[in-house]
Amino acid sequence: MILKHFYTNFHYLWTGVFFAKPQNLKHMYSLRITALVITSLLFACSASNPSEPPVNGPTQTLSKQFKDYWYDGNAEIASYQLTQSRYGEQRKGSAVWVFVTEDFSAKKQVKLDNPQAAGKDKVSVLKLNALRKFVTGIYDYAIMQSVFTPIEVKQYPMSLKTTFSSQDWCGQSFMQLNYRDKGYEVKQFSYFESEGDEKITLPATLLEDEIPNRIRFNPAELPTGQISLIPSAVYARLQHKSIEPQQATVSLEDFSETESLYTIQYDNIDRVVQFRFEKTFPNYITWWREKDGNQPETIATLLKHDRLPYWGLHDNDDLYLRDSIGMGF
Repeated sequence: MILKHFYTNFHYLWTGVFFAKPQNLKHMYSLRITALVITSLLFACSASNPSEPPVNGPTQTLSKQFKDYWYDGNAEIASYQLTQSRYGEQRKGSAVWVFVTEDFSAKKQVKLDNPQAAGKDKVSVLKLNALRKFVTGIYDYAIMQSVFTPIEVKQYPMSLKTTFSSQDWCGQSFMQLNYRDKGYEVKQFSYFESEGDEKITLPATLLEDEIPNRIRFNPAELPTGQISLIPSAVYARLQHKSIEPQQATVSLEDFSETESLYTIQYDNIDRVVQFRFEKTFPNYITWWREKDGNQPETIATLLKHDRLPYWGLHDNDDLYLRDSIGMGF
């Protein structure tokens, strides 16, 4: 009887929130988010629900500030105004970065369906989904990367997995890196003959693509000086270069009173990458830049950011929320 009473009242909560038409959209948004969070906590069935923070131990101590932010049941969504270099010209576009914690399988290197039953195989990761869209003449590009970096950086010092895909009117390309046996197993598929289907192994080396995750963990621990680094998969694809470790000179300096600047200058390839981010937690990344050889530079500038349980906001009635992250309709 008690359980039936609970479900009856819960049903009315959802019905009232999703079918009522309050005049105040902010009030409606607040009610919907509350209902979504309650659902996630009660049923834990969301396919993208953030993981639980790892238990503090001798290898890693997470601050309350970190836990409260990254394990609050939401994802951080940031939109950027993008100027993308392609074919020797700058193209107007957009970029979206989604940061969210997830329960990940250390062995299978996929998101766990049942974290409670995974035991020691469960690893809490910060996932970055980085998307870019831009137009080249008559046709357009869509690029996406996913990077899975364990929160427990001392126990798992390497990112466990990255994926990359690129789609344009010419065809598709895909690349995946998995950390196995103290190295990265790389699988690459492309419609270009020279880049074809191949499988290689690279030594365990810091990835350019994981730098945004490292910034969000703790900027003070970013490496500086001379390091080995695997360039971005976006660089490899757009410049038609093989992916392999490169020596780079990296620095961390003050950009202003409120922001820091992290610069990567490769020694043997003509590539410079920079990230500008806020000095205070949670260290929002406000700007990033890529410069390859004599090509025009790629620049992204932060427009808006918000924290939302986006996986539950997929109805037509949720379209208005795109404005809160600077995406419009």
